[in-house]
Amino acid sequence: GARAVSKDRQHKKEEERDVHPGQAECLRALRALTPGTMAVCRVEHVGSNGLCVQAFGGTVRGCVEMDHCGGVYPGGAQGWRKIVKEAGGGIKTLTARVVLVDARTRTVRFSMAPHVLRMVAPRYLPEIGEVYKDATIMRLDLGRGVLLGVPLDVIRGTAPDAAEQQDAAPAPAADKKGKKATKASALAAPEHLTAAATRGVYVTLAHAVDPPAKGAKKGADAVKAAAQKYLSTLRVGGSLAVRVTQHWHLAEGWA
Repeated sequence: GARAVSKDRQHKKEEERDVHPGQAECLRALRALTPGTMAVCRVEHVGSNGLCVQAFGGTVRGCVEMDHCGGVYPGGAQGWRKIVKEAGGGIKTLTARVVLVDARTRTVRFSMAPHVLRMVAPRYLPEIGEVYKDATIMRLDLGRGVLLGVPLDVIRGTAPDAAEQQDAAPAPAADKKGKKATKASALAAPEHLTAAATRGVYVTLAHAVDPPAKGAKKGADAVKAAAQKYLSTLRVGGSLAVRVTQHWHLAEGWA
């Protein structure tokens, strides 16, 4: 109880004493930060699979991973990178919500997924049991699985109206006076709006192939090898038939 709290405070003081004063200020800022906090971020760098950003006057640096940028992008990491760097002049600022803070490792993760920004459950997820015969292959993760994309109008049966398209897009960043940015941005580009109106269905390796037949080599390694072989025959942009079996990528808004 009280002894544990006292030791934790002592450890924090010792940790701050052993670093540069500027780093100590950063540590205090990280400890004050909690998941759920909304922030206006400035993009410092577009990485291979996410955005490096700074927030709160530069006292906090973190990242927005590709899967939390508010859409399911064609072409995998390369396609996503091209959109956020080139479409609509790229992304300079954005509004995001803190989803992870680890002061010890100086790790901060942000999300700009629309349902995370609004703190609601993902809308229009594919129904469990539903079969989509022409889901588009958006990304291949060798060793993990494949990300498929299903357009929102296919899931709903009708095309989304203007209000729903706006609801699917991440909120624009605001300036220091609280006014929404009006400059062109990748977040308002048609390429991003299309990605925002696409729902993801992730197929893991274990579900990529049928169970071994009688007499065939069994075991986890055999299934993984068969799945890897199958995935190596697929190409981004192609299509697959898929059945939705569960909803467990709710943070990303995938099935």
